[in-house]
Amino acid sequence: ALLTNDALYEWDIKNARIRLTGNINSIMGYGVKEANHPESWWVERMHPSDFIENDTIFREAVEQKYQTIKRKYRFKTINGDFKLIYDQSILKYNSAGILE
Repeated sequence: ALLTNDALYEWDIKNARIRLTGNINSIMGYGVKEANHPESWWVERMHPSDFIENDTIFREAVEQKYQTIKRKYRFKTINGDFKLIYDQSILKYNSAGILE
């Protein structure tokens, strides 16, 4: 059987906040009370070896005004283990072409 566990997040770039929703608790052990974080929280939990590549992918996507990007990286769970995350993001820009 093939199982899918989806966890959703919204990155509020203007306020530098990450909001987690969906199945985040069963995937990574983080509960509802831990669902709103500064963006540094996400960066601190991404495996250091994966950060540079993923940051480069994201910056290129914004520069080229991509509407979607796909990335993968290891993310630290609440118990300190890393799980592989397949991240599919939708990028939204305002009328001036600035990422919102």
